[in-house]
Amino acid sequence: AVDFPNTKKNGLLGFAGNAKN
Repeated sequence: AVDFPNTKKNGLLGFAGNAKN
């Protein structure tokens, strides 16, 4: 996956959010 802004801010939680979007 790409390092989206949410991932940079929230780590794994952001990664999970990006996967949904």
